[in-house]
Amino acid sequence: MTAIVDLDPAVAAALKSALGDALVLDSVDAVRRHIDTNLGEDTIVVGPTVDLDSAFELARVMRVQRPSLGVILVRRRVDTNVLSSAMRMGVRDVVEERDIAAIASAVTRSKEVARALRQSVPEGETAEPGPSRGRLITVFSAKGGCGKTTLSTNLAAMLADNGTNEVVLVDLDLAFGDVAIALQLFPKHTIADAVPVGDDLDESALRSLLTNHSAGLTALAAPMQPGVEKTIDSSLVTHILSLLKDMFD
Repeated sequence: MTAIVDLDPAVAAALKSALGDALVLDSVDAVRRHIDTNLGEDTIVVGPTVDLDSAFELARVMRVQRPSLGVILVRRRVDTNVLSSAMRMGVRDVVEERDIAAIASAVTRSKEVARALRQSVPEGETAEPGPSRGRLITVFSAKGGCGKTTLSTNLAAMLADNGTNEVVLVDLDLAFGDVAIALQLFPKHTIADAVPVGDDLDESALRSLLTNHSAGLTALAAPMQPGVEKTIDSSLVTHILSLLKDMFD
């Protein structure tokens, strides 16, 4: 089940029309009451007329009390300030109001995450403590020229917060990546240098491929030579991201 909360009935109705089977609520207090009596709830969609402070507080509390429940934030406009704050507070996804397909996809992903979390740690039980791993945030679009590089570099810088957090920005636009240019970096190595090592790549070797930008912010640049992207397969990318989650926040 999915619950929608928005102060504007017309907006709530539009979101419900996009998502299908969903419960519409008219306040954050109503959401809290609903969650208390519906332990199987897995996703809350917070509409654009709900103020950010209320949305973030809901996400913060749910992250601790109900980690399987995902809060999806819908805004009329998404910028780096909203994104960085949302990630810090535990919001599972942030989507623009006009992107109906993205909202539906976010709900689907949230349900999948909730299902996986419930299977790994049943409700009422506590997971064994383990080493902390970094959070992976993906910025992508189906088309070019829409500002992915600008958004991702600004988001990474804000999350790094002048060294408060250790953040690595990985440029996976393997054919046309320009993160290094945007950050005014001159990398000695790129992700392509990991290809000869393959599955034997470890944290020490991977760290040697990174380029420092500023306090807390590091980048793994895309290949500079044309055609090299064809040698970088998905298994290597997965391995690199897994290592980086143990190395950064």
